[in-house]
Amino acid sequence: MITIPLIQKITELFLILFATAALVKTGVFKADYSKVLSRISLYFVTPCVIFNSFQKELTPEIQQGLLMTTALAFGFQLLFFLFAAILRRVWKATDVEQASVVFTNAGNLIIPLVGYVLGEEWVIYVSGYILVYNVLFWTVGIRMFDRQNALSIKKVLLNPNILAVLAGLVSLFTGLHLPEAVSIAFADVASMIGPLAMMITGMIVGGMKFRDMFANRRVFGIILFRMVIASGIAAVAAALSGIAGGMSRDLAAAYDVMAGKYGNGEERKQKLAAAGYDYWTVQNLVNGLAKGYDKVARDVINGRYGNDQYRINSLRAAGYDPALVQAIVNGMLA
Repeated sequence: MITIPLIQKITELFLILFATAALVKTGVFKADYSKVLSRISLYFVTPCVIFNSFQKELTPEIQQGLLMTTALAFGFQLLFFLFAAILRRVWKATDVEQASVVFTNAGNLIIPLVGYVLGEEWVIYVSGYILVYNVLFWTVGIRMFDRQNALSIKKVLLNPNILAVLAGLVSLFTGLHLPEAVSIAFADVASMIGPLAMMITGMIVGGMKFRDMFANRRVFGIILFRMVIASGIAAVAAALSGIAGGMSRDLAAAYDVMAGKYGNGEERKQKLAAAGYDYWTVQNLVNGLAKGYDKVARDVINGRYGNDQYRINSLRAAGYDPALVQAIVNGMLA
């Protein structure tokens, strides 16, 4: 199950948070350092993460996945706006409380978790959420706090994350990719996102007085609603829609193909299509399994090949296709 490695990575990130908070409390760091690190994260590290995730060949699977995640991000954000409206009526929620329900700081945490658990090649699908989130935040979100001034399209278009997504899309659809040395440099910077985000948060937490964290009890109601109720409803909706668990279905189909269930050639294409599978997605998995990639995938799960760019480089050095190995890993963990 994917739950165990996910918990492990979350634990690692929170250990960094607690350690940084302790360093602030003991006077080694100052809470104000978080402002500098935040700018480094926003204007340098996160854009590198996003843009580097687009350094791959465009396939029908990637195109379909991007469209789906973007549509889901938009749908879920509308759902959260609905939840905020309900809180305003029922609980007299303030603008800040409503914004806390609709908008999150998920990018800083989700990007490293996706990269750690599923692999860097899956970060590209997070870009759909980042695009929708930033457009809505810098338009509707800003209006929640400042209803007097006009919307600034300039701020939307010049947002570093938006620029990184747009540049990545151009790279993806034109096939113009960075030289390998530059791509590795981008990946090295991108690997900082998880620890950096937790250090920033740890500095903020370390600079707070413990009693101040519990001064406003309404905060816990907002946290409960946003983190448990709203997110739970979104997760259930995703599960009921059938979009979850697709990779495990594809991997199961690949094993069936190898067992001869779907035949060969054109017959295989027709039977897979009739069963609701994407032929090339399944066939790529079949090709990997035929080369013994299932054993390599188990080694990856056991940590033999490390994480992030180190994993990619190690797999390539061993003669394996990192994306194909990761696809099989994802299927095993789903």
